[in-house]
Amino acid sequence: MKSIRLDQILHSLGYTSDEQIKRALIHQKQHGGRLGSNLLEMKYITEQQLAQALSIQYDVKAYLPPAGNSTPPKDILEMITAEFAERHLVIPIQYDAEKRSLMIVIADPEDEKTISEIGRTCDCDNVSVSIAPESIIERLIADWYRKSSGNKAESEMIELPDLFEESPVEPAGTAHDVNVDASDDDRVKNVLMISDAIFLRNFLTPIFEREGLRLLMHSEENEVLGALSSGSIDHVLVSRDMSEKFDTWIRRDQGPEFTPEVSIFSTVSGTLLENLVPYSISVSTIIKVLHIAAEVRSAACDPPPPYDLICRDVQALARDAGLKQLASDGMQMASLLLVPAGSGPVPFADTDRSIEYARTLRFPWDIEGTLQATLDLISGRKNPEDADTSDREVMLGAQIVALVWYRHTAFRSTEGKRQKAMSRVKTGLRKAAGWIARSDVIEAYVRHIEQSDDSFQSTPYQQIFIVGDVDSVIDQFATRMKHLGYRLVRIYDIDEASRMSERLLPTAVLIDEKSYPEESSRCRKTFGDDAPVLLFAVTTDGNPSHILDLFDAGFDEVFAPPYDFDIIAARIAKTIKNRTASSSKPVKPGGFSAEFKAFSFIDLVQALSQSRKSVHIELTRSSGERADIYMDNGRPVFAQCGDLTGADAIYHIITWQDDGSFVVEPEDHFQETNITVSIEATLMEGCRLFDEINS
Repeated sequence: MKSIRLDQILHSLGYTSDEQIKRALIHQKQHGGRLGSNLLEMKYITEQQLAQALSIQYDVKAYLPPAGNSTPPKDILEMITAEFAERHLVIPIQYDAEKRSLMIVIADPEDEKTISEIGRTCDCDNVSVSIAPESIIERLIADWYRKSSGNKAESEMIELPDLFEESPVEPAGTAHDVNVDASDDDRVKNVLMISDAIFLRNFLTPIFEREGLRLLMHSEENEVLGALSSGSIDHVLVSRDMSEKFDTWIRRDQGPEFTPEVSIFSTVSGTLLENLVPYSISVSTIIKVLHIAAEVRSAACDPPPPYDLICRDVQALARDAGLKQLASDGMQMASLLLVPAGSGPVPFADTDRSIEYARTLRFPWDIEGTLQATLDLISGRKNPEDADTSDREVMLGAQIVALVWYRHTAFRSTEGKRQKAMSRVKTGLRKAAGWIARSDVIEAYVRHIEQSDDSFQSTPYQQIFIVGDVDSVIDQFATRMKHLGYRLVRIYDIDEASRMSERLLPTAVLIDEKSYPEESSRCRKTFGDDAPVLLFAVTTDGNPSHILDLFDAGFDEVFAPPYDFDIIAARIAKTIKNRTASSSKPVKPGGFSAEFKAFSFIDLVQALSQSRKSVHIELTRSSGERADIYMDNGRPVFAQCGDLTGADAIYHIITWQDDGSFVVEPEDHFQETNITVSIEATLMEGCRLFDEINS
């Protein structure tokens, strides 16, 4: 069993250098295949050296062809078919009839399923294993089987792929060591293809592996069911001509229960040409359209339904229940088709139209059935335990949809302390056991609520002033903040907001900058330089210099297009929460702070340079890594990040990408200069190095 990485073994034996391993890994990333095969192809090691290293890695005997490459007797070779040998990279070399013992050479000695199948097929009591590099086994299969077949036409046909030796093909079924430098946590996803077209394996396998997937290809019932029973298959591709067989296999009593998605394809080229829009894009578009339609249909509701939070909870519970992505997406669509109507036996309005919309979508998950079951559960016409085998998943989906809607309509109030509010929700949900959902579904939801950072994160005393003209963008922000439990006060004048804050200071003020383009620059002074109120600006101008001007004016966060209202609402809530709980030192007057996700590091430095600022930038990464940069009159003069200094420190900070935050404060005293080149040259070189590393 593998315990040491192959590159470590080769290095310890003195066969490779660190630089050779690094180059081979880059080649592997670009062309696919195993690390050992790439090292061989680049002529850094020999087959004998690779065989020795593999022998140490798997703790089995290495096999090297004998001098003269003598062929085993024909009756031994015929114990394993050529097709089986090619598919599993295995070849028989010796057989003891008295002991009923067979010796094989295999590329993957941990493929116990293949070894067991050989034992059963060959009626052997014992199968002993040796290991050899793939290149040796492929050459022996070509020499021994083709030579023994005597079929010249077949030999020529099989040898054609050898013309493409620069892109070696690794046969399917070699499930181990696809990427030996990855940790065990970075599991490669397995795709099972069910097709009789064996030739597909030869060119699809390296394509899948280059994209981080492992392709397994089977056409026999026992092989397919065995692969599915392993629980390691993430997606199933079934050729259209075998779809009926596949359905028959799955429906048999002995068929395994499995959860991977199943896709039917006719031909590879046809599938690529027919599916012009990826599934994820299509579904995302449908959900966004339904979300817009839901907000229009529920415009008269006060407060508006928290559709975004409902969809989020439905998605999380579907994932926890092990439902497929198709089910999760269909359940979200069902949730968006419901419109609350207040109290009553069925607290939803216009349900006939909702079901008609579900029918019109023609989505491959039973949205109509889910909606009907949801209404039946809430009205008491159906019991959660009533589901038969045929609609088990639909009933589970309906329980989740009904339960989430019940939670977000019956328990929306955040009055009282957080712990009491949380206890009230949990108690209320548990009382719905046996009515809306089974107790196990309810307990899963309770655990989700307890673990959610967004649940009950505000109190009635956390008010937010929304300052600006009536605008759809501002309304979107306001709706999201209501869903998070904040009290919102709409104000249409900055001075009026200032006068109101003197009577009751809000937690935060959200200002529509385009409504007051001339007044936004004095907002901080209007509310008081020392007032503990957070200022947020929504702007339509995404120019970094303009955003920097708003930060200079005293805003704590600036939101520019493109807007993702759910993410921005969560960021506002997180900023409020951190400000409330924070005991860190305050930012100096004239300073500001933000996260890279809101204002990238490169935009920040360029804007400070163009504005000729003299500042100290303190940067922090989520891992705790820190860095400092000093800029004198817009020119960087000093940078340090751990042991890295000068331009090297800036190059490293660029690799943080969106993972980081910064505090910018005015500065008059500077560290000793360790940067002599311009900021433009430094940023360009840093981006070039980053692209080179990740290419």
